[in-house]
Amino acid sequence: MNYSSLKIFRIIAFLEGISYIALLFIGVPLKYLLHNDILVKMMGMPHGIFFIAYIIFCLIVKLLSKSRAESPPKDIVPFFIHRLLFAIFQDENKNWNQKTTFIILIASMIPFGTFYIDKKYLR
Repeated sequence: MNYSSLKIFRIIAFLEGISYIALLFIGVPLKYLLHNDILVKMMGMPHGIFFIAYIIFCLIVKLLSKSRAESPPKDIVPFFIHRLLFAIFQDENKNWNQKTTFIILIASMIPFGTFYIDKKYLR
């Protein structure tokens, strides 16, 4: 089965955005206005996992797009990681530059940012 890291990244971005909005607009008001922190406790860990996965997959997509333009690394460990990523993920070429990657990473910290990124950069 072929996986696309871009498709996986889009799913993770969506889940990260939903969990962030739920925490920010439902969990935090419940915690501080009604003194009920159950939603923050329930959604905190999944949101953290989605956030870390968002960062990792952003860097994977950047690495795969960069490595298509350049030759593979010469060292054995980066070469192995490079080949492993290519074996797992069959991708479209996105060619993200540093500015685009920075914008995509920063968007994970802004409410509704991941949805904007999906519409502008990931489709």
